[in-house]
Order: sequence, then C-alpha cells, then structure tokens
Amino acid sequence: MPYNLARLESAILAFKYPKKVVVEFRNKKWLTPETKNLLKKLGCIFCITDSPEMNLIDWTTSSTAYIRLHGKKRWYNYQYSKAEIKAIAKFAQNLTKNKVTKIYILFNNDYYSYAIKNAIYLKELLNSDK
Repeated sequence: MPYNLARLESAILAFKYPKKVVVEFRNKKWLTPETKNLLKKLGCIFCITDSPEMNLIDWTTSSTAYIRLHGKKRWYNYQYSKAEIKAIAKFAQNLTKNKVTKIYILFNNDYYSYAIKNAIYLKELLNSDK
C-alpha cells in the first residue's frame, strides 16, 4: 500500500473498535512521526516487527505492545539464537518504561518448529526475572 495517511486512518476507523487494531508495516517508508502520531491519536497498536527488512523499534502507541518475529536474517523459517532471544527479552522489558502494561510476542510459525523452541526459551528468560 502506498504511503497515504488519510487512507490508513479510514481503514483503521472502519473497524468497530479501532483501539483493538494492530497495524504492521512491511515498508520503512511508513515509519514517520506522522504515522506514529496517527496511531496514537486513534489508540491503535503499532506492531513492532523483526524481519530481514525491519528491525525492532521501540514505538509504542497504546498501553499494549505487539511484537511480531518473522526471522532476523531469513523470513519465516528462522531459528533465533539465544543471544538474539536475550536481546528480544530485554527489548520487551524496556517497553514497560513507555507505560506499556500488556505485551504480546509472536514468533512466526514454521515447518521446523523453531517458533516453539524460541518461545519456550523466551518465556524462561522473562520468567527468570520475576
């Protein structure tokens, strides 16, 4: 979708509950202060994306954060290293400094079940801090 804030706003407002909408961008051209301000104004959730084309950025537009992990060096079929997962855990913990009270973290489902292994390790890391 070409960069068009008016169209984005219309699309979000088409939902009955815009504050429950999660918006994921796959193109860096959308990562502008204007885009962030629009998402904040509407109260919807910015999807923080990790992929070969996007790095994790600490944008928060509501009290809920949503992190989608497609694969750092390869799309979809990717096993995160322990060091990469530790960095993700630290990143997620730092989001709470931005008044985030709920964080969803999703690993991309894959044929080799890397997502399950990665999620278990991430959960262990996050629970060990409690």
